[in-house]
Order: sequence, then structure tokens, then C-alpha cells
Amino acid sequence: MAGLLIICRPVCGQDAPAPSTAPTLPPIVVTAHIFNSAQSAQFFNKSDLENTNVQTQADILKQAANVSVNKSYGYFGTTYTVRGVTENALLLSNDARPSVSQYIDDIPCVDTLSRNTPLLNIASAQFYRGPQETLFGAPSPAGALNLYMAAPTNRWSGNVDYQYGSYEFQQVQTTVNAPLIKDHLYLGFSGNFSEQNGFITNTFDGSKIDGDQQRNGLLISA
Repeated sequence: MAGLLIICRPVCGQDAPAPSTAPTLPPIVVTAHIFNSAQSAQFFNKSDLENTNVQTQADILKQAANVSVNKSYGYFGTTYTVRGVTENALLLSNDARPSVSQYIDDIPCVDTLSRNTPLLNIASAQFYRGPQETLFGAPSPAGALNLYMAAPTNRWSGNVDYQYGSYEFQQVQTTVNAPLIKDHLYLGFSGNFSEQNGFITNTFDGSKIDGDQQRNGLLISA
């Protein structure tokens, strides 16, 4: 005898819940400050640079802690060693970029040949040791040298400096500041002339064959 069993279960319907609005988090603002402790940076003002007779960028690095300046007879540029990190004279091994970046009035100088270029009328210099990619744009795994030239002012001024040294070394430096249009246009000029006899004597005529003579000038307007 076959039977049929029917089971009925009540089904209760309900409306779908309305989608809820996702919570919105407030904006996150990240701020930071430049860490300028004596362990990571060294600062030079105008008096420091004048009293130590700074002539080139390498002269500044010679006074920085944990830094050595390297010269090679087979290479015309100058390399630095900072905290054991030595730059390679063959910059092609490092994409032609030095390990120590250099900035003059916020303009990068990413080569090692310009480090012997005379500096005229420097206002201040700062050297930062260690990686500085977050502070400066140019890659600088070993450090960064930041220089600022003295800007012309609304006042007439000028000075002349003369130096004399061994091997008949002579150098004359001058700086002139002129307000061309008062309160509107200022002009500053700095220049130097130097010469020195060589160290090697020509036995035929007694002359020095490796002397040096330089003339440099810098003109700034504001």
C-alpha cells in the first residue's frame, strides 16, 4: 500500500535591507621636519668660509667630519669619501652620477669635474652626511653639499682682498654690490685673478713650465 506524505512549511518574506553608506575616514596628513643635528649636518656661514680661505667646493668638504677629498693624476675631477663610501672616478659605473650631490642656489651640479670651479662671494654652505634623496632631488647616497651665493642688496658696497704665497702666488679678489634702480634692481659682481709659478724648472732657459693663471667672474642680479 503506497502512501503520500506532504509537508508544508510556512515561508515568511521580508524586504531586503537598504544598503548602508560606507564609513568615511578623515584625511591623514603626514608632516615632518628636517633633522639638522650636528651628527648629520655641518653648517658654514660667510665668516667661516672667509676665515678658512675657501676657494672651491673641495675646500669646504676638507673641513667636514668623516669626509676625505681624493685627487687622481689620471682624472681631472675630484671624488669624496664619506663615512667609508668612496665615489668611483669612472662615473659610468654609477650612471654618471656622483655619490655626493651638489647644489648652488638650488641648482644641482651632478658631476665631479665642476668641484674645482672657484666659488665667489659665498653666503653660506651646508653639508649633509648620508642619503639625502628625501631632502634633495638628485640622488645622493653619501651626502649633499648645499651652497648659497650672496644676493645683491639695496646698498652700495665693495671690498678687495689680496693674497701672496709661495712660488710667487698672487691672488686678487673683489666684490661690488650696486643698486642700479633703488628698491627695484640690484646688481652684484664678484671676480678674482690668480697666478703662480710652476714647480718644475726648465734647465735650458731656467723658466717654470707648469705655472698657472686663472680669471673668474660672477654676475648676479635681483
